[in-house]
Formats: sequence, structure tokens, C-alpha cells
Amino acid sequence: MFFAGDLNIKSSAEAAWILLTATCSHLFKDPLNLPGLWNNNTIYKSIHTQSTRTSANPGCCGGSTGGMDDRFDFILVNNPVMTGDNHLTYIPNSYETIGNDGQHFNLALNEAPANSVVPANVAQSLFNMSDHLPVSLKIKIQESPVGLTKNYKKEMAIRYWISDGNNGQILNIKAEESGMFQLTLIDAVGKIILEKVIKVNDLTAVQKISLSDFNPGIYSLKINKGERVIKDKLLISP
Repeated sequence: MFFAGDLNIKSSAEAAWILLTATCSHLFKDPLNLPGLWNNNTIYKSIHTQSTRTSANPGCCGGSTGGMDDRFDFILVNNPVMTGDNHLTYIPNSYETIGNDGQHFNLALNEAPANSVVPANVAQSLFNMSDHLPVSLKIKIQESPVGLTKNYKKEMAIRYWISDGNNGQILNIKAEESGMFQLTLIDAVGKIILEKVIKVNDLTAVQKISLSDFNPGIYSLKINKGERVIKDKLLISP
């Protein structure tokens, strides 16, 4: 679970922060684990997100001034994301305030010294875009076989999982009953990108379907045999 946005919180002692991290029914964690008074505090200058400006910007979006001295923008995650208990894991040290080099405390982002983490044109674009800097983090998706045996109506049983091949990922199909199966793969906008009839005579055989031609993403998988239907989600990784 993720909770992210411009929270306008100045310290970890505020009631809103305590609610999110200590007392609400779904507790969140700060991936940086840096509690304290963030406002106008040089200790936290490398994680401040606002303001990119010391004076009013005549360009886009208006916004506040005052220079980089507040940590208002956060990405919080729940404990399973931190520990990897539910197939998603926060990658340590990947949390980033994009464009903050720690050298612009109470300065505008495009002032001297030159920004050391992004090119000058990017620093200028961040200045123009908003009085806030974006924050990001990286998540590892822990893949596991999808579609353990599914039994729908009259005990149609079939297993399917993804594995890595020499030229990309492979969808493996192993039926536990003989006959003809219709396989359909549908993308996120509802377009059918694969239709295939699988004939099963040998119950020990594994049918292999290359996924190398498909873009990474989440797809809908449908397998029919007569009136019986299995539907599931399929994750194709980069």
C-alpha cells in the first residue's frame, strides 16, 4: 500500500504524521526513516522538496517562494512493501527527491552553485514546472508462478506459469485433462493480442508460448474448454 502527495507536514511531531505512522488502522512507514523537524533545518537539506523559488515565477503555475527549506512531499509505504511480504519490495536507498543536490538550502533551484545531480536545463525545467520537486522510489516486483491449478465447474484443471527463455519470457501451459483448449490474451485496453488453440493429448507435456513479441505489462488471460472458462491476470516483465 502506498500513500503519496503534498502533505504540507513540517515535522514528524505533527498530528497528521503520527496518525499515518503510529495510530491509524493502516500504518505507513517513511522509507527514508528520517523523523524530525524538517522545516528550515539544514540537517534535512538533501530531502527538502519546496520551494524551488526564492521569488515569484512569472512562468507556469505560480506557487510559493522562500527557497528549498521544506519537506512537504512524501511517498509512504506500508510494512509489507518494506519487508517484501506481498510480492513488492522497496529497494533500499532508491528514494529520491529529484533535482535536490543538497546545495540549495534556502536558494532557488536554478541559482549558483550549479546543480550537481541534474543538468542545468533540467534544473531550470523543474524550477519552471512547480514550486515543489517530485519524489520517487523504486520497487522490486517479486514474480511467482501465476495460475496455480484452477478448478472451475466440472473440475477443469490446468496450470500455467511464466519462465525465462533464450529470447524472452515464455508462458507455460500444462493441462491435466485431454482435449481442445482456447487461449486468449487481452491487453490493458481490451485488445485481443493472441488467440491460440491448444490440443492436449499427452498430459505430461508442457505447451510453451513465446511472449517476446509483447510489451511488458499486465494482461488478461482467458482459457476456454467448452462452456468452462478460466480468467486470470498475467504479468509480462521487461
